[in-house]
Amino acid sequence: MQEKYIVVHPGVSEQKREYPTKEWINIIHHIRDTVDLPMIISGSASELKLAQDLASATGTLSLAGQLTFAEFIALIDSAATVVSVNTATIHIAAAMQTPVVVLYASTNPQHTPWQVASRVFYFPVDPALQSRNEVIRYVNGIMPTPQWPTAEEVAEAVQALLVDQAKLI
Repeated sequence: MQEKYIVVHPGVSEQKREYPTKEWINIIHHIRDTVDLPMIISGSASELKLAQDLASATGTLSLAGQLTFAEFIALIDSAATVVSVNTATIHIAAAMQTPVVVLYASTNPQHTPWQVASRVFYFPVDPALQSRNEVIRYVNGIMPTPQWPTAEEVAEAVQALLVDQAKLI
């Protein structure tokens, strides 16, 4: 039986969805302290510096920029869980039924993962980067302003998803 692992995907295509590097480092350390599984940092070639910075700061393996799209999908499919910002990685994980913990920029709250085990943590977005779409602005205006999730909360969510998945086996 192949050993499971956790995929951490920190990169984004839009600045408004960026999660602070310092907080990623805290999250990776807290996951390592609470979960006994190896972690792999993923990302595209354009996200290589971020992935290398995180790998260097945490002693974690980075595969950023090294995988074909098919290999990336296989990596996500075989993972115990994926921790990522709201990006295509989460949609791939959902399609593969890989549990996800999402650090979700409060931009389009209606686009959260469907039909997959998940925990979603919203975080605030600088008003200058928020959508200009009137409907999205209205939805965001009636929702409470999210607080930054703590590294402990994210690690606990990973642990809870892993426990829930173990019960299904």
